[in-house]
Amino acid sequence: MRIKSKSKPKIAYIVTPITFGGAEKVNLNFLKNVDRNRFNIHPILIIRPWEDETIVERELINSNYTYSKVPVALNAKEYFFCYLRCFFKIMSVVKHESIDLMHTHGYLADIIGYIVSKSLQLPIISTCHGLF
Repeated sequence: MRIKSKSKPKIAYIVTPITFGGAEKVNLNFLKNVDRNRFNIHPILIIRPWEDETIVERELINSNYTYSKVPVALNAKEYFFCYLRCFFKIMSVVKHESIDLMHTHGYLADIIGYIVSKSLQLPIISTCHGLF
């Protein structure tokens, strides 16, 4: 697959931030230092709505990013349809934002991002952040 020819490609940067750890540090470092004159980055946060606002979200706001939030589940007890809900929500955001490339971080973002990228015939990059 090829990225559509554009002067400034639009990249979906999909992460599942927790309170704060190594992956979050790497993601924030990238997002704060990427050349935003060359790349239009649209972060998509897969979140747990029952948790407090994450450091990643606060830093995105401070860095003037427009981003999307996708709830992994509506509450802590509801997981049955969470993957399906995330798939359709991310698919909707990617279409609405006219994304050219997807960059995923973490197993949930990787799995759902891969299915969305194949469904929309978009290229995808996955960054692994430590495996157990």
